[in-house]
Formats: sequence, C-alpha cells, structure tokens
Amino acid sequence: MKNYLVANWKINPQSSKECLDLISKYEIKSRHENLEIVVCPPFLYLEYLTANSGNLFEWGAQDCFWEKGGAYTGEVSPHQLKALGVKYVILGHSERRENLEETDEMVNKKVRAVLRAKMNPILCVGGGREAMDPKSDSQKIVLAQLGKNLANVQKKDFSAGQLIVSYEPPWALSTVSGNVSASPKLAAEVAFAIKHFLNSTYGKQGLDIPIIYGGSANASNVSQFIKKPNLDGFLVGGASLNPPEFKKMISLLK
Repeated sequence: MKNYLVANWKINPQSSKECLDLISKYEIKSRHENLEIVVCPPFLYLEYLTANSGNLFEWGAQDCFWEKGGAYTGEVSPHQLKALGVKYVILGHSERRENLEETDEMVNKKVRAVLRAKMNPILCVGGGREAMDPKSDSQKIVLAQLGKNLANVQKKDFSAGQLIVSYEPPWALSTVSGNVSASPKLAAEVAFAIKHFLNSTYGKQGLDIPIIYGGSANASNVSQFIKKPNLDGFLVGGASLNPPEFKKMISLLK
C-alpha cells in the first residue's frame, strides 16, 4: 500500500500568486510510485491552480456540500470540484466539527456524495469538542464517529484506495497544541482500532482502506509514526505552509 501526504492549507495563502510560489518551492519533480501527494488549497484558488500547476501531484478540496446543485448559498458541490480536476475531498475535519458544529450526520451525507461523484473522501475522525481533552477516550470517540460517518456506505460504493480515514486528535492540531503531536504509540493504537472496525464492516476490502494521521505532523516526527503498523501517511496543516519542512517530509516518505 502506498503512503499519502496531504497538504491542508486552510485559509492560506492570500493570493493565487502566493499559491503558485508555495507550490514551486515544494520542488516536486515527478510522481512517486509509493507516495501520493495531495494539495488542498482554498476553494477560490482551485480553478487557477489546477490550470497552471502541472500534474505531478493530486488536487484536493477542504470540504464540499452533499447536493449536486440547487439553492444552497455559499456551498460547493463534489461535481463542481471534480470538473476542476479535484480528486480528493477532506471531510469531517476537527475544526469544522468544533467551530462550525458540523454533525456526524452532515459528514455522512458528504462522504456518500463524494463517493457517488467517484471522488476520494479523506474522512477525518477523532475530532470535535468532546475530544478536546487529551485524556478523552480516543478509541471510543473514533469508533462512534466511524459508525455514524460511514452509515449506509456499502462495499459496492467504493474501490480499493478510494476512501481514506484520517485519525485527527483536535488537541494535537498545530493551531491548538503549539506543534505537540499525539504519541506514535497512541496513533498506532487508534489506527489498529480503526482497521479492526473497517475489517469488521467491509471484510478484506476494509483492510485496503489507508489510515493516515493528522495532528502536528512534521519532518521531525513522521519517521517515528510511519514505522508503526496500520499508518499510511499524514494530513499536514502548518508544516505544509513551510516548503523546506514539507520537502523533507516528501523525501522521508517517498
């Protein structure tokens, strides 16, 4: 199974020119057989960037709505994103669960909509207000969210590698923790619980679903995480805005 490195730029940078500059400083020269690089900029830059940045990596979006079209002010549909060349969509991010009160039912609708559009959901679990305490029961929270977020998602609805699950403890996000990640041991334990759930739900097909970690992942700690079983890559926030740091991560994972 290949590794994944997903750059979540959030509301950064502040212009299309800065976006192109950031991409160029990653110095991605070619695709890698064992590493899928996904860049997720803000919505408003996607059309410009997908038209001007080549095809050495994949594009992702930071969210989407669950309807194909209609009177939904301010929303973006999976089909609109797909038309721009977007392949991956981050769903259920901890910041949306906490700050925008996004519910498990909303995340479930989005997951199903992205799969119907033949795109790749990156389902984030482990986040939300109930999980802000580092002493909270991470496995219990993650498994409860998985059950709700994947409700009515059948084996026939996705293919190998199409669905990705990201374990994302909110207390470890760089904007919250000051770059203090979860321990590799905890991440591995939660990843094992996720893998068991996916296997129980989808059989062998569930074993082929990549599991990545998000929460202050950087060049200093990815080598420790990637050695652990059941971890297949990283969802990267702050470090993805630091080209030298992100370049190191690419080198370590490819």
